[in-house]
Amino acid sequence: MRRLRIVIADDSKFMRTLIKRIIESEGHIVVGEAGNGIELLKLINMLDEKPDIVFLDINMPELDGIKTLEILREKYKDLNIVIVSALGRRDIIELASSAGVMFFITKPFTPDKIRDIIKKCMRRSK
Repeated sequence: MRRLRIVIADDSKFMRTLIKRIIESEGHIVVGEAGNGIELLKLINMLDEKPDIVFLDINMPELDGIKTLEILREKYKDLNIVIVSALGRRDIIELASSAGVMFFITKPFTPDKIRDIIKKCMRRSK
């Protein structure tokens, strides 16, 4: 199995840690964490190679997830971007979909949901 390179952006340190533990338990690598969209964009630009997956919260300070998603989509058309948000309303999901999100996970989630999304991203990347 190929080890995926994954980045997590969420303003909650607790949430980043929770997602990171699930990812690492599956044998993948978290190559960076960010607390907002600005930090995420800087982080991705500093990486030697782009990540395989970005887990992205919607509600973050400075630059929210939707705006960050739009910027990432312009530069990385095929990047697997997964929104992880407490806002599971239809209008939010539609907004994220129209901005180019691949998958949407509503908080709270189970570890199996994260694992399932990682597997879907792996199949999509082949």
